[in-house]
Amino acid sequence: MQPLNKVSSCLFLIIFASGLIWEIHSVFNFKPNPAEATINSSTTVNPKPEIKNAVESFQQVCEDEQTEKKYLREIAMQESDQKNYKTAIESLEYFCTNHELKDLSTDQILVIADNLGWIGYLYHLNSDYNKAIDFNQNRINIIEFEINKFSSVPANPSIDIDYKSIELKQQKIIALNRLGNANYLIGNYARSRIYYDDALHFNEQNKLAINEAIKSKNYNKEIAELIKTIQKDYAIINGDIGSIYHSIGQYDLAIFYHNKRLKSLNELIENNNISNNINLHLNADEKQEILNLKGAAYGSLGNAHYSQYLYSKTNQSSHHNNRLKNYHREICKSKLFSKFSNQLIDYHLAVCYFERRLAIAINTEDKRGQAIALGELAMTSQQARIINQSSKKNLCLQCASNYYNKRLKIVESKGFNDQRLIASTYGGLAYIYQAQKQYKQAIEYAEKYLKISDNGGDKPGVGNAKNLLGVLYFQRSQTKQSQPKDIDNSIKYLNEAMEIKEEIGEQLIDVEQIFLNDAQEYRNVYFNLQEVYINQQQVKKALEIAERGRARALAQNLVNQLNSSPKKAELLTIDKIWTIANQQQATLIVYSIIPNPIIGDKPLLYTWVIEPGSKQSIKFKKSDLDIEFIFKKLQIKIPKFNIETELNDIGRGRLHIGIVGGPRIFRGDKSNNSKTQIDTKYAQKIFYAYYKLLIEPINKELAFKPNSKLIFIPQQELFQIPFAALYDQEKKQYLVEQHPILTAPSIQVLNLIQQRKNNRNRTPNHPAPIILGINTEFPRDFCNQKLEFHDLKAAEKESEEIAKLFGWKSENPSPTESHIKSLMGNARIIHFATHGTLNSCEEKEAIPGVLALKKDGNEDGWLTAHEIAYSKLQAELMVLSACDTGLGRLTADGVLGLSWASIVGGSSSTIVSLWRINDEATAHLMIEFYKQLKNKPINPDSSQTLDLAEALRRAMIHTKKEYPDPFYWSAFTLIGESTIDAEIFHKSK
Repeated sequence: MQPLNKVSSCLFLIIFASGLIWEIHSVFNFKPNPAEATINSSTTVNPKPEIKNAVESFQQVCEDEQTEKKYLREIAMQESDQKNYKTAIESLEYFCTNHELKDLSTDQILVIADNLGWIGYLYHLNSDYNKAIDFNQNRINIIEFEINKFSSVPANPSIDIDYKSIELKQQKIIALNRLGNANYLIGNYARSRIYYDDALHFNEQNKLAINEAIKSKNYNKEIAELIKTIQKDYAIINGDIGSIYHSIGQYDLAIFYHNKRLKSLNELIENNNISNNINLHLNADEKQEILNLKGAAYGSLGNAHYSQYLYSKTNQSSHHNNRLKNYHREICKSKLFSKFSNQLIDYHLAVCYFERRLAIAINTEDKRGQAIALGELAMTSQQARIINQSSKKNLCLQCASNYYNKRLKIVESKGFNDQRLIASTYGGLAYIYQAQKQYKQAIEYAEKYLKISDNGGDKPGVGNAKNLLGVLYFQRSQTKQSQPKDIDNSIKYLNEAMEIKEEIGEQLIDVEQIFLNDAQEYRNVYFNLQEVYINQQQVKKALEIAERGRARALAQNLVNQLNSSPKKAELLTIDKIWTIANQQQATLIVYSIIPNPIIGDKPLLYTWVIEPGSKQSIKFKKSDLDIEFIFKKLQIKIPKFNIETELNDIGRGRLHIGIVGGPRIFRGDKSNNSKTQIDTKYAQKIFYAYYKLLIEPINKELAFKPNSKLIFIPQQELFQIPFAALYDQEKKQYLVEQHPILTAPSIQVLNLIQQRKNNRNRTPNHPAPIILGINTEFPRDFCNQKLEFHDLKAAEKESEEIAKLFGWKSENPSPTESHIKSLMGNARIIHFATHGTLNSCEEKEAIPGVLALKKDGNEDGWLTAHEIAYSKLQAELMVLSACDTGLGRLTADGVLGLSWASIVGGSSSTIVSLWRINDEATAHLMIEFYKQLKNKPINPDSSQTLDLAEALRRAMIHTKKEYPDPFYWSAFTLIGESTIDAEIFHKSK
């Protein structure tokens, strides 16, 4: 299990070092494990929002300006650039009062566009992301209006270059970049990348126009100025793209793009334009601006290398690209690298870049840059202490507190007006004193952090500060420094931090809300609150918080589907949780991982067991989450995991592959035909270790009734565990041999899926199911890659045998994407046996996960998770019999992937896979599953329904006889509803 971050983790040092979350080129979403950060998406709306016409946009802007005039002026007065914001507001007010858009000249349009940008950025700084996005989108609409006017006028052949058109496009580039930044801040990297790519596209158009003018030798001072702007914008946008890659854990690509940024800035500083051989002269102000940007680039490179170091340390990876290593060694002019292991090289590169950033900031008298660099060096110094604990090397780095005290002098100096950087400095100092267990001073600085953030209207800052205060009061309560009100204060601040987090999320919907949760790392407050309540023996209250913190966006989506008017998802109380257990007639097992507990060093595992019955029964167990200790105790060799090999093979690394012991192959790979290639006894040992961790502690006390249904509510990495295969060494049985099993993202989602199913209006006719198995002719091109798939003979047999069981029609003759899409909205059973993969276009694609169909017309043959999520399905059962269909991005909402898309899309029950499956064994399992349904595993509470969990259980037990190793029979998991109407299998034709 990979530890995540809590309030006292290096995440906060990165945030504080870089000036909280408002430094666009710093790290907001530190993900130490790229294998877990599998991707981001924008699925709630079209990645390019619907464009209003320019007149409507202008009218909307003026209405907003009139209704929010006082608010705008108030927040403008809180910012350091008061003059610019005040001018923008007054100028926009003038145009709105005295003009119509059609009467304005190009120069006036440019002024308006610039003013809209300032006001949009003002909203952006005040955490009002939707308003920021609206103003910048309206800015683009108005610019487009003017650009279209130019395009309708015949070009003047006597003019070599159209300066007005280029200036309009430059305004558009700025607006697109701001839109990218706003989406980046809420964690919506897919949409952010679209805007950055568009900005690069228009930047390239301007560059081509200038090159044409240069070819005719018609260049002048204006052209030189445009070249400088184009090159500077190119550098900035590449840096922003690098930040996206950093946030999804692809640190090598982040470094690549930040180096492109640095190269472009160096060319400007050296007065050299390679493509046109034009000498570019920078005046003093321009040179200082470029140097400051270069300093920020060094900071970004430092953060990328530091994250790479932490990731390599966590995953025990020593692999490093020697070419890149030597390149950076030359840049940093360091002779130290030969003395350090590959793992430490990234750490020292980070220090090197932070020092270079500080040097540039001192040289240009950039106080803000100095403050940020000092914070970054404080972060690495804190880590140096840890390095020195396990090494005799003396790295001669100043302690973190010295760096922060220097930073404090800067931010408290006269004329320093960046309130967020000031606030984050106090937050960083609070962290430093917390690490030294000087809680009184830590609390004092955290309170300053809170006060400045609150005065500045910085909601994320307020939330972070209150979370930090909640942690500090709790930590102090466990020491001799304890004060009477510490626990009360801790609970108060943590609850308030949680409410702020939820308030910020309410302005967003669906996946955007998931991204905000992950990007702001606000889910930590739920972990912290659980730990405090458990410490106070308030087990039931802790369970309510654990449930409240998971699958919030998914639950809200389901609530919206159930109600015609907007309504907030209810918060589940203990009584409601117990009621749901009774409705499900199943034992609910809720896991909560506390990755970095406030007290102690090892991750914790909280487990609640809610049993149905006439009397409320809720049991709780707390244990260390230390699988390696269990492995060593059982003398099990920990499975090797080569990060680079796994990532290159599939685009995602998954630690659980080592757990199962299976080969890394696609369904249908010829290398996977043997039934004896895996050591079954070794697999049993590993699954026994996980049984001891996850099941044995609670089963010893409760003794689950034989054949009773278990519903697991996992969290994070536990979603990757095949619970069916957990092995009881004493009874020599797998868990699925003792119980029917299913999973759900949360208890609330489980309940809402059932409500949605019960509320559906069924038509008298019974639409035909979709039973599809594809053997060959798969699409090959995906995400600019060529994919090679093996034929799936067993998949085709799978679909034909299932269809034959019930007299259904197989869709094998015509499995084109458009044909299948036309049927999906009505089918009550959907079964796909084909190739599946997690997409590897992480920064561009929607929810991860695609299924291979066949091309036709405008369709590319890939059925994406995004398309499934918005198909408005009526399916009672959706089976995704393909590789990796249960994987995706691990979030507070569960696994964001095909399984999430299926639930959102409308499926009541979904069966998905946890790894790359064997073709023949999977066909055997699936055919047996439907045979069991035909044999009617009746739900004991209703003869009108069949029990899917029981049918899957029997199918797994039957398949195990033919394919003994768990790799072959335990890959699939049932998510959602356990029961299905029996009539569907007999009336659908």
